[in-house]
Amino acid sequence: APDNPTNGSFGVNAADLSIYGVEIDAAVSPDRNVMISFNGAFTHMTVDKLTLPTVAGISFTANDVNKYSPTFSGTASASWTLPFHPADGDLILNGDVFMTADFGGQYGEKMPGYHLVNMRLDWKNIGSTGFDLGFFARNLTKARYFAAPDVLLKSFPVNSVAVGDPRTYGVVARLSF
Repeated sequence: APDNPTNGSFGVNAADLSIYGVEIDAAVSPDRNVMISFNGAFTHMTVDKLTLPTVAGISFTANDVNKYSPTFSGTASASWTLPFHPADGDLILNGDVFMTADFGGQYGEKMPGYHLVNMRLDWKNIGSTGFDLGFFARNLTKARYFAAPDVLLKSFPVNSVAVGDPRTYGVVARLSF
């Protein structure tokens, strides 16, 4: 590889994989002011066969194959339009929990799964002016997590990952006209 400082690496598509799964997206509204929903994906991946050219000093097994997809990831959420209307606006409370199982990095490395809890309160069409105001909080439980692998190589002296966002608060305003 000309971009490698030692020109001593190569890329190869070495694995035949079987991947199958199912995705679910469901919602129920027991009342016109309440919505409960769930979406999720179950994924199964197996290494069927490895085809690797013979290269001295390289050991590559099925455990070294990148398996990026978690076996499960999904979100459960709820939305409730509150029964009172300050300044003729609608107050809507939203909450969700995102969860993921362990997922892959490079060379079979596993990134740990995590859960995130988020909340939001929206005040829509305040005073019938078209002005909306929202308040949100993300990662309420202060989860410390890795969002993605960057470099996780056995031969590289430094490994790195993308760290997930900390607890975050914010305000959103919108004017429709």
